[in-house]
Amino acid sequence: MGEGINRSKGTRNSPTVLNAAYYTTQFWDGRRSSLEGQAQDPITNSIEHGLKNHDTMIAIIRKDGTYVAQFKAVFGVEAGKISLEHFTKAVASYERTLIAGDSPFDRYQYGGDNSALAPEAVRGLELFRGKAKCSLCHIIGLTSAIFTNNDFHNLGVGFDKIEPRLYEIVNAFLSAVASGPSVDDAVLKGADISQLGRAAVTMKPTGLADTKDVGRFKTSTLRNIALTAPYMHDGSLPTLEAVIDLYNKGNEKNPMLDKLFRPLGLNDQEKSDLVVFMKALTSPIIPQ
Repeated sequence: MGEGINRSKGTRNSPTVLNAAYYTTQFWDGRRSSLEGQAQDPITNSIEHGLKNHDTMIAIIRKDGTYVAQFKAVFGVEAGKISLEHFTKAVASYERTLIAGDSPFDRYQYGGDNSALAPEAVRGLELFRGKAKCSLCHIIGLTSAIFTNNDFHNLGVGFDKIEPRLYEIVNAFLSAVASGPSVDDAVLKGADISQLGRAAVTMKPTGLADTKDVGRFKTSTLRNIALTAPYMHDGSLPTLEAVIDLYNKGNEKNPMLDKLFRPLGLNDQEKSDLVVFMKALTSPIIPQ
């Protein structure tokens, strides 16, 4: 979990920012449609930066000579004209530079280097596309791959924590948002609310009957996945082996489990080959 002010921690496992420029939505629940939108939320989130409003941040920037000079050089604005829009554009523009590719998989798949993948990884790639059905969501294209369909699915992870009290949690969420806190703040402060997933974004004021998104979370990229443990939206799975075991058993059963998921019947060698393949998605150079 990411650490915020006063060493506080939220309820969500921080997604990687690498290659985020290619995502159609941001955050596990897709509540922002752009990097610019994403950039503004942590500032006023009580778990993360904890400022009361964005005006406080802009006032700090306007008083800092280094920032003032930089914003003028980039945007051509004087101190008094620096705005939230300028801030979010600056952060989003930086995030768009955090691109990491050229993995052994890329050299094998798109570069024609048959020696780039070990035999185990090649077998893992075949499983990934076939028996393991990974590529249904973690898409591999003809000319490029970001390993996500940018869609949302219910895997059942953490659902057992909220299922017995689902209507109570939905009502608590609707009341909380109606009284002022943003969805962004509500999901990072409330462990139960966090498990609502995409529903926290799409749910209508009348509640659960209006949405099928409860427990659905965004398909994460698998690029550099070996570097970003733990896994899942709640960080509940510590290793890639644990993730594969979850999928192999058909995920965690619940009434809203995505119909894609069925037991896979992978043996130990096949599971090992999948792990080797996913480790071959690691880029040799990671932006710092």
